[in-house]
Amino acid sequence: MPGGSHRVTGHNNAEDKGVALKGKMGVSGLSLDTLVGCYRFVGLHSEALLVSGNGAFLDPPLRRGDTVYLVGLSRSLQATSRKSVVTNPYTALNIGSADCPRYRATNMEVIELDTDFGITFSGVLTDEHGRVQAIWGSFSTQLKYGCSSSEDHQFVRGIPVYAISQVLDKIVSGANGSILLINGVKRPMPLVRILEVELYPTLLSKARSFGLNDKWVQALVKKDPIRRQVLRVKGCLAGSKADKLLEQGDMVLAINKKPITCFRDIEDACQALDQCDENDGKLNMTIFRQGREIEILVGTDVRDGNGTPRVINWCGCIVQDPHPAVRALGFLPEEGHGVYVAR
Repeated sequence: MPGGSHRVTGHNNAEDKGVALKGKMGVSGLSLDTLVGCYRFVGLHSEALLVSGNGAFLDPPLRRGDTVYLVGLSRSLQATSRKSVVTNPYTALNIGSADCPRYRATNMEVIELDTDFGITFSGVLTDEHGRVQAIWGSFSTQLKYGCSSSEDHQFVRGIPVYAISQVLDKIVSGANGSILLINGVKRPMPLVRILEVELYPTLLSKARSFGLNDKWVQALVKKDPIRRQVLRVKGCLAGSKADKLLEQGDMVLAINKKPITCFRDIEDACQALDQCDENDGKLNMTIFRQGREIEILVGTDVRDGNGTPRVINWCGCIVQDPHPAVRALGFLPEEGHGVYVAR
């Protein structure tokens, strides 16, 4: 996926490297079996997700100062493990829009390490027992120089494993979406409920200057004394159920009276709607807007992750329904939501 995409690369050839690896793994503290086990792939849509050999994902999330092992393949396809330390497990991604609408990662926290392994080394972050804690994958953003020139730039960060395990659990346990062939087995893809709003964090010290009162500052600090932040609305995807309800600059204080401090809180609140039979898919959100605290019911959307299912090539133009990157620009024609044309 272009734009702010992320990907995980690798090859299941660790067993072929067994002779070269024996005797080397003692340095890092990880056995060859652990390395081989970490390279069992489960396909999801067009992406490949890495899971540990025994299916063990580690929760709770990583903390600053934790020791991790980056297990992956080098440029020469040699299975390798490197020891490192987490410097920031809560870095919020900020990837701007590209010249042409294309996928970019939003509403995501990533993990930073104290060692720069370069952009060609990817894999998984594990603990000393080989339990997967994060995916180590690459992101792409577009850097602009002057008024007309731009250049794609890649960087590598850790993607917390909870973002992967939630979807995998639904696939393994059975889902109600469309069928996809995974490793020779037909499995239904999960339907995921999301709030189609782009958010960004603001420090509470800055939020106070915008008028947020001490009561809410203390409540948010008590909920999350590490991040000490509040989420603000950057924009809504056009055509979403949240469109026209949330406005740019709104501070999301709580959902169902529970304080909200990070993207995962939003995701958990959306997933909780699926656990309750008696709901209309709406979140009861407490918002701080222009000096006033208000409560509002905001609808959520259900997506299958299949992207664009149909395109038409007409007179050299590729015509399709507006995909999320187009809708993220915040505008769609009022009648029928129009089409997106690329050439």
